[in-house]
Amino acid sequence: MERLYATRTLQKNKLYREIEESKKFYYQLSIEKEQKQKSYLRRLKVFNSNDEINMSYEWEKKYKEYSHLTTQKISTIEAMSKEKGYVPLFLTITVPSSYHPFKSISYRNGKRLYTRPNPDFKFDTVNEAIRESYLFLNSLFKVMYKRIKHFTKKEIMYVKSIESHSTLIAHLHCLIFVPLNHVDAVRGVYKRIIEHYELERTDLETVSIKGDINYASRYILKYITKTLSSGSDYYDARILDGWKRANKIRLLSHSQLPLNQQIYKKIYHSFTNIKKNKIFSKKDYKLEIGKKEMDKQVATEGIPLYYFFQQNSFLEQRIFEADSKCSKTKTTKLGKVNSLFHIKLDVERSRDLKGRLTYKIKKLIIQYRGIEIYQHNKLKIIKDLYVIGE
Repeated sequence: MERLYATRTLQKNKLYREIEESKKFYYQLSIEKEQKQKSYLRRLKVFNSNDEINMSYEWEKKYKEYSHLTTQKISTIEAMSKEKGYVPLFLTITVPSSYHPFKSISYRNGKRLYTRPNPDFKFDTVNEAIRESYLFLNSLFKVMYKRIKHFTKKEIMYVKSIESHSTLIAHLHCLIFVPLNHVDAVRGVYKRIIEHYELERTDLETVSIKGDINYASRYILKYITKTLSSGSDYYDARILDGWKRANKIRLLSHSQLPLNQQIYKKIYHSFTNIKKNKIFSKKDYKLEIGKKEMDKQVATEGIPLYYFFQQNSFLEQRIFEADSKCSKTKTTKLGKVNSLFHIKLDVERSRDLKGRLTYKIKKLIIQYRGIEIYQHNKLKIIKDLYVIGE
């Protein structure tokens, strides 16, 4: 999130003060949510068979895990697109002038200096404008995506992220992958969308991969993840966390991947959490050797680990209805039978009180070269434990 540069006169404006107070509120909200999560987990004991599971929560650790997973998924979408011969297009969409509280001019080092209130601003508060800008961008993207699919059919993959301006108003970044013969059609759709919605500050450019599989994904990753290596990075990440929570904003959405992210996480943790004992078990020894082989292959081929797992998995999936009167079961098999990973997944499908479809895992077994590395078990949870000092 960029710093908000404003003239001294504008800093006295009530909307400017609202923005500065909102940043403090979002930062504190992020802290409070973390503390509530920690307090809740301290009152729980969770057991898998007879083993107690560590349920501690650390925001920085979770954020780094989120950044890792996000990087892996976006890089995998790019790898899949490159394999299909798709061309990446990176676009930015900013909401119309009426959503922005201030007018700005060019400032040093490419920054913007906000100088006066925007007479076209149509909201009473900045917080109202934030929520409405997010709804506007989602609605616009749905229209644009539907029109692009009209030309490309199913030949399209995308990654969309929502980011905050220095004024906290939402804007959109998107990486779209399409076949080369559809690029002009996509440009045409984009141009008509800009004209229809009377957008001003937009950008669309072709991204060349040039043999570097992560090049295009870096365009959008820089807007999504922070390293937390500096105080400003940490502060910005906290504000963004509070911003999305307070305004119910989904920061990232993308094309569906064949390998479910929960399965990826189970496989990933099976190899990264190998017990570093002086004497390995036979299973741990094989996993350690397998990890070294995978790391070498991933580095040699220049592909993300998520993509490697996906390309080397065989999935047997059954989806059945929770209603005992309905015996319909959908069975799906994906991948090659001789793959490194074999995944057996049973999912129960039902509808909640609002009629929405819900899915619940009833069985999940993951094997690596015949070695079971994960099995889904019913957890035993003890709630409301007494904690000293609470």
